Amino acid sequence: MSKQSAYFTASGLDDKHQVKRIKKSLNEIPGVLSVSTNIQKNRVAVDYDSSGTDIQKIKNHLQNIGIDAALTENQDHTM
Repeated sequence: MSKQSAYFTASGLDDKHQVKRIKKSLNEIPGVLSVSTNIQKNRVAVDYDSSGTDIQKIKNHLQNIGIDAALTENQDHTM
């Protein structure tokens, strides 16, 4: 398994309901391991298995639920 972490700046992180919707939606993607958000910094962090999904799928998923997200960082974790 090749674990990676993607960090997005996302507009539209207005409240806890929006955060719940983001987490639920991203957790449905095969290969996503965990999702965390920070409303104050407008950030979404996604840990994922790169053999199961990729950054573009995650970003597209965010856009499909109405979140304008820009990738700010991607980290590869060697296991």
